[in-house]
Amino acid sequence: ALLCRAAERSVTLVKGAGRLPLKSDQPVLVVWPELRHRTEVDEPAVHQYTLADALRPLHAQVSMTVIGTQPSEEEIAAVLEQSEEVDQIVVATYTAEGEIPEGQQKLVQRLQQLPGKRLIVISTRNPYDLNAFPEIETYLCLYENRPFSLDAAAKVLVGELQPQGVLPVSLNQD
Repeated sequence: ALLCRAAERSVTLVKGAGRLPLKSDQPVLVVWPELRHRTEVDEPAVHQYTLADALRPLHAQVSMTVIGTQPSEEEIAAVLEQSEEVDQIVVATYTAEGEIPEGQQKLVQRLQQLPGKRLIVISTRNPYDLNAFPEIETYLCLYENRPFSLDAAAKVLVGELQPQGVLPVSLNQD
């Protein structure tokens, strides 16, 4: 219970207060970064629980695509193709080796260029990911990708929970 309360209080809405919750009658695509290689600071545990898993009990139409933390051009193209079928896209980002990988940056920037899409970016490790795409309209920070945090983020996405977190750092945003 303590972990659940802490996770629910830590979800931080940095940008896009008027752009949540997701529309319940429209499908949502979750783009999930899979940690395929580790550095010395990455935890050895492999997590099978994703943001899509957390969101499915709360939203009727959730699909997911998995990318690497450094997605290839082929992975980016596949996500763009899948996004043609939906108007709501939630991209989880995962900082690797101290900064957000270039492939994740490209993916978010290309998704942002698609007309008529509601794009929400959620950092699952490092709030500084926003500096890679400062023009994103809706940005949430989780600070980790454990099940309690993902469950809390899913509740925020569907409007069951209001984000209460406060950034512990400055992101140099206007």
